Amino acid sequence: MIVVLGFFRSGTSALCRMLDYCGVDFGKGLIPPSKYNTLGYYENHLINELNQAMGHGFHVERPVPRPDVLSTVKSLLDIRNPQAIKDPRICRLVPSYVEIIEDPVFILIERDEDACVKSFDNFTLNYYGMAHARALRAQYQEMAWTDTQDKKRVCVTYEDLLKDWRQVAQKINEITPLNIGEWGGIDRKMNHAVLR
Repeated sequence: MIVVLGFFRSGTSALCRMLDYCGVDFGKGLIPPSKYNTLGYYENHLINELNQAMGHGFHVERPVPRPDVLSTVKSLLDIRNPQAIKDPRICRLVPSYVEIIEDPVFILIERDEDACVKSFDNFTLNYYGMAHARALRAQYQEMAWTDTQDKKRVCVTYEDLLKDWRQVAQKINEITPLNIGEWGGIDRKMNHAVLR
């Protein structure tokens, strides 16, 4: 199973859209599009809620995995059997997800720090502030990077996805097969937080 990792507003949904186009099934029960992500989040709403139940808000403390919740996540994955999952909160729960997913393939995506932090700050309506957003982003990235070091993974950037999605797909295809065909790519207008 593919597990997409990246901080909020780092391009995880755009990456998932490309993966979906390349034949990767994210399953049913996905969070619907919204004004903040008009093309969809590619996140299962139940897994999202369960991850939040383990203490995931936008705070900086590391959450404490709950065996009862993880058991429910595992059951949900066994029943729905998606080929991929995505929820930025998984960045801080990699060791727990490794226990419940057989042979995971991690795809880590990063985005320019200033653009990512600005987009997150806009998304949260400036509630937390830029300094908190930077600290939170750094924590998510560090935990995802550290906890997947000895795992099957590939690292990509949002900027590369915008520039040449086929090259990103080929890089991912080297560790897990994709059905790469013809596609228009990522709409550059979706890059809402480009610093001007």
